[in-house]
Amino acid sequence: MPPDRVRIGYNRNFAPFAFESGGGPAGLAIAVTRAADAAAGLDADFVPLTLPAMFDSLLAGEVDLLAGTGAAAGRADHLSFSAPVVATGGAWFPRADVAWPSQAELEAGGGAGLCVVTPATGPLAPHISEAYPQLTLATCSDYADALAQVAAGEADAAALNAHVGRDLVADNVRFAAPGATFIQINLVLAVCHGDPDGFLAHLNPHIPPLDPGGSGGV
Repeated sequence: MPPDRVRIGYNRNFAPFAFESGGGPAGLAIAVTRAADAAAGLDADFVPLTLPAMFDSLLAGEVDLLAGTGAAAGRADHLSFSAPVVATGGAWFPRADVAWPSQAELEAGGGAGLCVVTPATGPLAPHISEAYPQLTLATCSDYADALAQVAAGEADAAALNAHVGRDLVADNVRFAAPGATFIQINLVLAVCHGDPDGFLAHLNPHIPPLDPGGSGGV
């Protein structure tokens, strides 16, 4: 049996999935996590974190579980994932004055020399490096840093979570409207590899399946 109380870390700047509101956590991933905790009989303490600190905090034992993180293949060697909580993915957020290629053009090798920036601890950098080697890949600390680099002309586009990025650039004329996602990466609950405290075994039965439209289970 896992402990009755679980410390849950979350990205405090990841709206609409996880963010701080009114002095506490809010968002779709938080709502699903709260409901699963309650159904499993776990008391949860939510710990707001920055994106760069999330994985170090988990691996150092400062939190027991992360809510609303991407289930990227490259993370599976040191993390174990729950059932999907939210279906989402990555999208390109180019500066408005950049002739950003279509997705078909990118997949055919177009866009050589263009620079894309994405958070170093996010799930998109390994995929971009492998799938789009013609792009110049830069990494940064977080979403705000990525968008600032694009706006300043240091990069041509940011690669970010599609839903979070859309919220951040809404009504910002410096950015072109993003297209469809170029990769699907579901958001999940994550624990240290092997689920040593058994949290996922108790929470998974209480995570509702994604609806056919691909949104979260609430």
